[in-house]
Amino acid sequence: DTVLLFEHAPVYTLGRGADENHL
Repeated sequence: DTVLLFEHAPVYTLGRGADENHL
């Protein structure tokens, strides 16, 4: 599951809009 989270990291960040700067 960790790999999936890492792969979808950018998508999750964009969805939340909180880690936009982290991108």
